[in-house]
Amino acid sequence: MTTTNYTFPCDTVNGLTLSQKRAAVIALKESIKETLAYNRQEKEASKLYKAAVAEQKRQDRIAKLQAKIDAIKNPVGSKAIKLNRKPSKVTIIK
Repeated sequence: MTTTNYTFPCDTVNGLTLSQKRAAVIALKESIKETLAYNRQEKEASKLYKAAVAEQKRQDRIAKLQAKIDAIKNPVGSKAIKLNRKPSKVTIIK
């Protein structure tokens, strides 16, 4: 943020001439504009950051739930061994 540094020529406003008072008012208005613009930029940056964080959390949740779904679909261990067995020969009984 760029700042406009205005130095008053005297201690109080009462000691200023009319042209000095006008210059002071112009400098204050410019300073207010700069501050408002800076605040707007900070607010927008904050919104974008919060949105990015929320999106990242959402993606993390989706990945975690997808991993759970994959674990359910693809069994591991004894269940996988049982599922991968070849069926035994059929015995016919008369």
